[in-house]
Amino acid sequence: MSADAEQSGQLASVGIGQAVVLLSQSFALLAYKRALTPLHSSVPASSYISYVSIISSFLGSIVGVPTSVAALVYGSLLAAAPNTVFYVGKYTGRWRDPTLGPIVTHAVVLAPILVSGIALFQGAHSVRVRSN
Repeated sequence: MSADAEQSGQLASVGIGQAVVLLSQSFALLAYKRALTPLHSSVPASSYISYVSIISSFLGSIVGVPTSVAALVYGSLLAAAPNTVFYVGKYTGRWRDPTLGPIVTHAVVLAPILVSGIALFQGAHSVRVRSN
């Protein structure tokens, strides 16, 4: 196999990995919004989600985490997300504060998922193709 064909195959696998991470990020955000809306109505649940997403994406892009660690953390957080959203949302819903409850829920549940997902995306993006 020529070096060019091997390099293009490795680049294609990196592109597929990035697409999978971005698709799972989008799905996680959609599922998070759908799960949080019954606990905190739609307006408070979606008011500050863009700010938390932007800050989390920025933090995820500057954090230097190995790809294997980011993948393990990301997968674990996605697996725990349904229960975490429910219990944290239920707890913060008892505060009866329509501003602080969703912000704390976003910070505890959504921010770590986005940070680890963006760190995983950055790790997949920075994979260098070795030439012999």
